[in-house]
Amino acid sequence: MEQSWRFASNKAAYSVLGLALVMAVMTTSGIHQNGPADNLYQPAYAAIPYGEPDLHPPPLQQEDVLPSDVRCNEPRELYLHDASPLCLFPDAIADLEFRGFDLIKGQVQQPPSDLLGLTDEEKMWLVENPLIHVGYDPGWFPIEYTDEHGRIAGYTLNYIIKFEELIGVDLQPFPSESWSHTLEAARERDIDIIFMIAKTAERTEYLGFTNPHYILESALVTTDDRMLRIDDPDLVLITIRDYSIEAWLDENHPDTKYISVDSFAEGLAMLRDGEADAFADVWPVVHALAELEGMTVYNAGSAGFSFDLSIGYSSDQPILGSILEKSVAVILADDSGDY
Repeated sequence: MEQSWRFASNKAAYSVLGLALVMAVMTTSGIHQNGPADNLYQPAYAAIPYGEPDLHPPPLQQEDVLPSDVRCNEPRELYLHDASPLCLFPDAIADLEFRGFDLIKGQVQQPPSDLLGLTDEEKMWLVENPLIHVGYDPGWFPIEYTDEHGRIAGYTLNYIIKFEELIGVDLQPFPSESWSHTLEAARERDIDIIFMIAKTAERTEYLGFTNPHYILESALVTTDDRMLRIDDPDLVLITIRDYSIEAWLDENHPDTKYISVDSFAEGLAMLRDGEADAFADVWPVVHALAELEGMTVYNAGSAGFSFDLSIGYSSDQPILGSILEKSVAVILADDSGDY
């Protein structure tokens, strides 16, 4: 029977020892493949055992270990307390055993193909494509963004983790400077999927879309407490460049003037300086980012634009689209409410 390593707790050891999970350095070079799929290395989560210096040797130092030295649980074989997948520094398993952490073997999780009902063609596609590049908006806090360490954060990270479990391949975030940069990377086929994206006519030229998995509504956000309507005369809005609301405004409110900016920080500065009447975007996003900028903002009413978020995938990969559609169905059927 195929088995996987799992850590068993040792109460005596826990009285003087702990297990620290730290983030290893993420590199833009991605995953280093050294042979077959079970020898993939990825600088992701690393476990470092530690204890009293007079009883145990000093712990391995993260800065002394190259990314290629980190042994990752690919495919997802190592778990801490039957929970999160992780990667280990060299000799960490032996060091853990020396420090009193017993290792036991447990049965591996149900294969993705059994969970999703994948066809033979879809299974083969996953075998031939073990790494999928994920695009995201680096500034759409708190839905998805780049954190202070340069890593993806927000709700989209939950999707990445869940979909890795479902389809059994690595989803690697693609570094991006802006949403426009992400869309351009998708056009150039440097990105395979985007988890949070609205379907527009222009985007269908290079992306396919799953059924929607999330619905959001744009608001008119102001610096003073008042109500606005999208059809108010002489209304001037601020929008993020290449967001779907711009295409909607062009089609439905061609007389409404809007100023495209590349970042929320730029747009909020313009709003604070009175260069526009309102910022048009999702209220929790603008409100959260305004707080980070030390600004007080108000929800002045709906912009009249709601949009479905789907998973976009490269239009030249229809099999990937089929796999993602099946995954979305499983996610939406999940009663936990986490996704």
